[in-house]
Amino acid sequence: ADDAFPEDPEESADSDGDGVGDNGDVFPEDSEESVDTDGDGVGDNGDAFPEDSEESADSDGDGLGDNRESSEGTDPNNADSDGDGLSDGEEIDEGTDPTEADSDNDGLTDSEELTEGTDPNNADSDGDGALDGEEVDDGTDPNDASSGGADPVLPTSGYWKFESASVTNDGCNLSTILGFAGMGIEDILPEGFDVATGSSSSFSGSIAGQSLTCSLAGANFSCGSVSLVETFDMAQTGFGSGLIDVEMGVELTGVMQDSEHMDLDLSLEVLNCTGADCTSLQFLVPYPCGIDLVGAASLE
Repeated sequence: ADDAFPEDPEESADSDGDGVGDNGDVFPEDSEESVDTDGDGVGDNGDAFPEDSEESADSDGDGLGDNRESSEGTDPNNADSDGDGLSDGEEIDEGTDPTEADSDNDGLTDSEELTEGTDPNNADSDGDGALDGEEVDDGTDPNDASSGGADPVLPTSGYWKFESASVTNDGCNLSTILGFAGMGIEDILPEGFDVATGSSSSFSGSIAGQSLTCSLAGANFSCGSVSLVETFDMAQTGFGSGLIDVEMGVELTGVMQDSEHMDLDLSLEVLNCTGADCTSLQFLVPYPCGIDLVGAASLE
């Protein structure tokens, strides 16, 4: 008569009357709780994150625990701290910034990006040179580079000066060669691009004395390939004493930033080497070989 569980030898009392014996009840005096799965001292019924010992409260119900909100810099009492239409928890799941309404600063809020199907962390989702927000405003497709989203940026007459360049892929051990020679990347870059004419779809000019035409697709440009010959003095390298001529193929592509600046990708391929001391370089330069450079240029 005194046993709350007369058929269970493990239990006899139920102090809080919740139907769970005191021996198995983590909270024997709290009728609202009996289990604490994550062992954080907060019962599962009142724990917003019953399987996460680091969290127990979600004051604003945004799916992000109050402790995490503190570390992220968000407001634990505001489900959408940056007011962009996505809850703080959704932003963490999507990899966007819950403290910035427009994570990539392209003119679309993060929620608008998800509606459009664009990348909220990429200001130009289709890579056509136009910001996603600009495309939506203009009625073009921010997910289609061929939809005409970017107004062509036309160069004017002048001389393109390479400001800087760095090697991104070196299949020729060029950095090693230049290091021996006391030279830098700028010593082998073509002298520049002299702009002659421009239109809505292309611009033309010459580089290293050879004419070529660059096609424009929005702000993106692609120039044809030309070849040029650079002369090196082997005495600088310590591996010989004669002059050698290295023939290189050049391909130039990039993005017009405005009428005076461009970001460029320059590919140089060693096509041939002539001169008595070419063999001195074969252990370093297994020509034909190629290198890729990225950099910037301005119109002088």
